[in-house]
Amino acid sequence: MNQGTAAPFPQVTGHEEIRRHLMGALTSGKLSHAYLLEGMEGVGRRTMTMAFIQALLCAENGGRKEGCGRCVSCRTIMDGNHPDVRRICVPKGEGTIRVRQIREELVQDIMIRPYQSPWKIYIIEEAEKLGIEAQNAMLKTIEEPPSYGMIFLIASGADALLPTIRSRCVKLSFQPLPRDGIYAELLRRGLPEKQAAVGADFSQGSLGRALALSGDEDFAALREELYGLLSELPEKSLGWLLEQEPLLEKYKKEADSLLELLVVWYRDVLVWQQTGDPERLLTTDYRQAIARMGEAFPGEQIVRVLHKIEEIREKLEQNANYSLAMDCLLLAMGKN
Repeated sequence: MNQGTAAPFPQVTGHEEIRRHLMGALTSGKLSHAYLLEGMEGVGRRTMTMAFIQALLCAENGGRKEGCGRCVSCRTIMDGNHPDVRRICVPKGEGTIRVRQIREELVQDIMIRPYQSPWKIYIIEEAEKLGIEAQNAMLKTIEEPPSYGMIFLIASGADALLPTIRSRCVKLSFQPLPRDGIYAELLRRGLPEKQAAVGADFSQGSLGRALALSGDEDFAALREELYGLLSELPEKSLGWLLEQEPLLEKYKKEADSLLELLVVWYRDVLVWQQTGDPERLLTTDYRQAIARMGEAFPGEQIVRVLHKIEEIREKLEQNANYSLAMDCLLLAMGKN
C-alpha cells in the first residue's frame, strides 16, 4: 500500500500489519478458506473480521476495497442478518461447542450453496471452547471446503486448538493495543478527557474493555474513593488506615476491580521512584499524589504491597475470608 493512502478498514483501531495482510488478500484475490484470529477479548478480532467480510461481500465495491456501508449486503452484515454469514457460538448455559453443533451448523450447512453472495461465511466465536470431537468433526471441512466456503475462528488463544486445525488456517495474532492509541480512539468517539484517560489506563490493551470501563459509573466511584484514600496515606497513621476497612468491605463484590486498581496505583509509585518521569504513569490524574507517596514510602515496602495484593488475589480465588484478607492488606499498606 502506497504511503498517503488511507488505512484499510478505518473502523478498526490499530493492527496495521493485519490490516495490510487482509487488504492485500482482497486486492490480489488470494484468499484463504480458513482464518484464525487470536488475541484478548475486546482487542479488535471481531471488528476486523466483520470489516473484512463487509469489504469481501460489498455489492458496490465488489470485494476490492472497503465495504461501502450503504448497500444491502453491508447493512445486513452490520445488522447480523446476512443469509450467507453465519455465527456459531457456545450455547447459553454450556461451556463448550459440541460435535453435534458443528456437524449441523457447519459441516452439513456449508454444503448448501450461498443464497445471494459468492461466499458462504462462518464465524466461530470463542473457538478455544471447541471440544476435541467438534474440532475433529470440522477438520475435513477446513481441509477441503467447497470453493465458496470461508471460516473464521475467533479465539483468545490458539493453543486450545488441535495442531491439525491451526496448521490449516491463516493465523492472525492480535497484540494488545498501546495505551495512547486507545486514549486517542476514546477521544475520537466523543468521550470526555477524564473518562477516556480512565478507560485507557485500565484497558490492558483492549479497546472493548476501555469502552466498558469508561462508561462504568460503579467503577468510577470505586476508583475515586479508593484513590482518594491512597492520596491521604503519606500523612496518615496505620491506625487511621485500619479504620478505613469499611470502604474496602463496601466493594466486596467488586474485589477484582479493587485489587486491579491497587496494582496500578502501586505500580505507578514504583515507576515514579525508579524513573521520576510523570509521563510513564498510568494514573494520569493523580500524579502529584503518586509522587508524594513515592517520597513517603520506601521502595521495598511498595514491592511488598504488590506481592501481598497478588497473594490476596490468589487466596480470594480459593474462597478465603474477604474481611481478613483486607485487614492483612491494610497492615501491609500502612507506614512501618
